[in-house]
Amino acid sequence: MKTLRKSQYLWLKMLNEHRKSPEKTITISDEEYEELITLGKHIDIYNETEEEHDYSDTLTNNQVEGSYTGNEVVIVNLEESSNDTKTYEFTKVSDTSINMTVPEIGTGGMMTIPSFQVNGITITKDVNNIKGNITMYEGVINGEDDSTKTYVISDLIAIFNDNMVAITYSMRYGNMPFVMKITFIGTRK
Repeated sequence: MKTLRKSQYLWLKMLNEHRKSPEKTITISDEEYEELITLGKHIDIYNETEEEHDYSDTLTNNQVEGSYTGNEVVIVNLEESSNDTKTYEFTKVSDTSINMTVPEIGTGGMMTIPSFQVNGITITKDVNNIKGNITMYEGVINGEDDSTKTYVISDLIAIFNDNMVAITYSMRYGNMPFVMKITFIGTRK
């Protein structure tokens, strides 16, 4: 059994519900909503009549750019592989695009994946959240021994709100037989 802070669980639950549903709304209980507010986590609850708007032309660097430190959970083959404090970096490329630098994944040794980039994440603003997503991104990591390994990131969703970010994505690295499911919840420094 693993322990998550209640705020982490609620963010992950919200992201998971958002990924499963094509709808623009997410339903959470009154208790979950109050817990999020109490913990200082803000979440938008959309009325059925509200429409999602793209305000990407009003985005500014200080809304997404920076270093976010928090908890990263990596699931491999339905088992938790690591649960560590990490720092993710975001740089703004344009009004509608950001790049993300992911720190090394793992706890050292042969199973460690070096730091890597995910470029061209599309961002949109909707009410108080900024949402980032990319369906698929493929890159190459150069190892210390001059070897290279490809990685594929898929189904990445990032939600920025105030000074927080919640991210989920899948990753296939090199010849690994399993896809890694990664979640990260962090606060901007």
